[in-house]
Amino acid sequence: MRHHNHFFLITYITIFCFLVLLIPLYGDPAVVFWTSKVMLLTGFPYDPVCSKNVMHAIGSSELILCVRAPLYYLLLGFFGDYYKFFLISLFSIYSFFQALLAREMNTRLSAISLMLPPIYLLFSRTYVDGLTTVISASLILAILWKDKPSKFPELLLFLCPLLMVLVRETAMLFPLFLVILLLFRRRVSKDFGLMMAGWLTGMILYGIFIKASSGAVYSDFQPHLPSHFEIYAAVMNVLTPILPWEVHKEDIVAYLPLQIADQSIVGLMTTVIRVMVNILSIFVLMPIVFFFRRWKDIDQVVKSQLVFGFLMVGGVLFVKGYIDFFRHTSYLLAVAAPIVEIGLHEVERGSKVVAHIIRGAYVILFLLWSMRVIRLFLSGYSFDACTYLLKRPEIASKWFFYETACK
Repeated sequence: MRHHNHFFLITYITIFCFLVLLIPLYGDPAVVFWTSKVMLLTGFPYDPVCSKNVMHAIGSSELILCVRAPLYYLLLGFFGDYYKFFLISLFSIYSFFQALLAREMNTRLSAISLMLPPIYLLFSRTYVDGLTTVISASLILAILWKDKPSKFPELLLFLCPLLMVLVRETAMLFPLFLVILLLFRRRVSKDFGLMMAGWLTGMILYGIFIKASSGAVYSDFQPHLPSHFEIYAAVMNVLTPILPWEVHKEDIVAYLPLQIADQSIVGLMTTVIRVMVNILSIFVLMPIVFFFRRWKDIDQVVKSQLVFGFLMVGGVLFVKGYIDFFRHTSYLLAVAAPIVEIGLHEVERGSKVVAHIIRGAYVILFLLWSMRVIRLFLSGYSFDACTYLLKRPEIASKWFFYETACK
């Protein structure tokens, strides 16, 4: 059984890495890659898309460039056209860290536990958040290892918070994690000081960087009370890579080898798939729910990360909305794989049949996502940065945007 688990795990990781190689530059990934080229050229990651939002928020008619946290864009720009190998490396490191964390939590790592939908979305589409997840996971491991006879964990305790600030703007709220950890542990130790020192150093460096860029910190906040649909949509963004309301008749026809003339049949198939995706999402959620039956046995550090992650994603729903909600699960995914595995084991203790159905749901959703990736690859679609730039005259005058988009 153990050999079978290793075989399926390696097979899944291999297939995932292959799919990453197929995904063309489109949408958000294309803008991220474009920004990395700007970073390489100017030393600053000026974001061509969010500049309008920053300008509107400040209430100025003068163009104010939006500047992102620099570290990821620097690494991506360094890899250049070979950036997909960087993504594969990130996912491989993440999988290794999850295996180490699973061992610390007295469980195993399986292919299913690495199929939580945001995992392959973050490591193939949102890019920056994948690095956030890796750094968060390494920090959790460093805290768990801090009592081991090595100075390496102490170095990570300082470096990880520093790097998080330089990767993702939301890491400014990292002290919230320390407060939660203090509430669980009820004692202050040396690791708190190291993490706080790392975070403060990162904030100082980040502030100097933004000041030198003459730009504005990225912010696209729209505080509001989420509607029932927004809450539903946010949850679905996490539990399935195929959003039910984005499944259309044209999509169904595009996947079929033969054209179906009867539109009523296509309409029925569309409805069936939408319902199926909703049902599958419930099965994806079940291991996470059942995990909390073991809450008392879970290490305080992992508990702290979970509470911090839930507060972060919950807060995002109120200040930003549900669009691309899955990208903000990066802090939760730092400990996701062993949580799914423990929850699945709890389900299996009650019913092996239900556990197998849940595994099947994870696999089906991964296959649906794989089909979409293959279709996107075969379509030959890619984002045309130059065409987009010409539609934005307010930024087209900037030489570095033109150089990186149209030459």
